[in-house]
Amino acid sequence: MADTLTLKNPVDEDPTPSPPPHNGIDLNIKTIATIILSVVSFPVLISILILGVMFLFPMFFITIGYLVIPLGLLSTVFYSVFISSAPMSILTVGLPLIGFFLSLAFFFSQLNRIRFTAYLFKIVISVMFQYPSGILVSFLSSCVSGFLSLIIFILSSIIYQNRRNIDQADCPHENGGDVCVSNETFLYNIFILFAGYFTFEVVSNVTHAVISGIYGSYFHFGKNGPKYPAYEAFVRAISYSFGSICFGSLLVSLISTLRSLLTIFKEKILDELSRSREGDGDDDDDEVGNRSNSSNSLIFTLIFNILEFLIVEIENCFKIFNKYAFSYVALYGKSYISSAKQTFNFLKYRGLQVLITKSLIESTLTVFSILCSIFSLLGFILMLNFLKFTFNDYPELYIIGGFSQLIIGYFISKITSNSINGGYITLLVCLSMYPDVFKANHPKEFEQLIKFTPSLQQPLNS
Repeated sequence: MADTLTLKNPVDEDPTPSPPPHNGIDLNIKTIATIILSVVSFPVLISILILGVMFLFPMFFITIGYLVIPLGLLSTVFYSVFISSAPMSILTVGLPLIGFFLSLAFFFSQLNRIRFTAYLFKIVISVMFQYPSGILVSFLSSCVSGFLSLIIFILSSIIYQNRRNIDQADCPHENGGDVCVSNETFLYNIFILFAGYFTFEVVSNVTHAVISGIYGSYFHFGKNGPKYPAYEAFVRAISYSFGSICFGSLLVSLISTLRSLLTIFKEKILDELSRSREGDGDDDDDEVGNRSNSSNSLIFTLIFNILEFLIVEIENCFKIFNKYAFSYVALYGKSYISSAKQTFNFLKYRGLQVLITKSLIESTLTVFSILCSIFSLLGFILMLNFLKFTFNDYPELYIIGGFSQLIIGYFISKITSNSINGGYITLLVCLSMYPDVFKANHPKEFEQLIKFTPSLQQPLNS
C-alpha cells in the first residue's frame, strides 16, 4: 500500500483552480488571418455573384426595385387593418391603397420602358465585367475622397482653432462665458465650406468622366476599342476637359454652399426667437409678446423650409444635369456650355425615359446594396460556425466582424453603383445621339432595344 500510494503535501498544492477547458478554438495567427481575409473577400465575392444573377435575370430585379414603394404602401394598409388598434381612416387605408393601385397601373402602362431599362441594365453589367477598370476607378475615387476628407478636416480644425484664439483674445466677454465670432472668421468658415464642396464635386465629376470614357469606348468601338480606355479617359478628363469639369462643379458648389448658409441662418434666427420667448415674463403684455414671437417663429420656419426645399431641388437638378453634360464633355471634348445645350435638348425629348430609367436603376441598386450587406453578414457567420466558433467563445468577433461586413458590403455596393450609374447615363446619351453607331457595332443589342423603344432609331442630332 505504501509503495502504491503517493502522498501530496498540502503546502505544495496550487490553490488556484485550473480554468475549464475551452470548447472552441484558439485565436492563433492563422485563424486571425483567415477571419480578416474572409471579412474582406466575402463582400467582393458576393457582390460579383449578385451582379451575375442580376445579369441573368435583370427584369426580375428591376421589378423588385420598382415594387419596393407599392409594397410599402400595401404594408401600411395591412398594418392599419389587421394590427393597429386605431380606427381606420382614409389617410391610413384609402390613400395608401389608391397609391398602390396607381403604382401598379403605371408599371403596366410603362412596361416597354421598364423592359428597355432592364435590358440596358444587362448591357451595363456586361460592359462592367468586360472593362473591370471602371470598378477600379470608382474604388480609387473613393480612396481619394476619403484622403481629401481627412486633409480638409485637419486643416479646417487648425484654422478654426487659430481663428477661435484670435476672436477670444479680442472678445470683451461682457456676459461671462459668451463666445465671440468675428465677421472675418465667418467668411473663413464659408470659404472652407465652399472649398470642401468644390473639391468633392471635382473628384466625383472626374470619376464620372473617366467611367463615361470607358463605356463610350465600348459604344463607339466595340471590341476594337483602345487597350486601356480608363487611362486614356483619365488623361482627357484632367487635361482637355478639366476646365469644363471645374466650371460645372463650381455652379453646384455655390448652390450647395448657399443651401448650408440658409440652414445656418434658419437655426440662428429660430434660436434668437426662442431666447426672446424664454426671457419674457408672465404678465399680460409679455403673454401677448410670447404669442407674437410664436407666430413669428412659425412664419420664419415655414419660409425657411420652403426655401430649403426649393434650393435642395435646384441642387439635385443641377447634379443630375451635370452628369449628363459631363458625359458629353468626356466623350466628344466639347465645352461645358455646348454640352449643356445638348443635354437640355436631350432631356427635352427623352425626359420621361430618363426619369423612368434613372428611378428604376437607382431602386435596383438599392436592392443590390441591401442584398450585398445581408449575404456578406450571413457568409461571415457561416464561416465562424465552420471554424467551430461559438458566440460564448469570442462574442466580439461576431459584433466587430458583423459590423465590418455591413460597412464593407455598403462600400463595395457604392463603388459598383457609381460605375453602373455612369454607364447607363453614357449609353443612354450615346444611344439618343448616335443610334446608327450602336447599330453598326452591336446589332443584336440594338435590335433588342428598339423593340421596346422604337423612337431610338431617330437620332436627336438630326
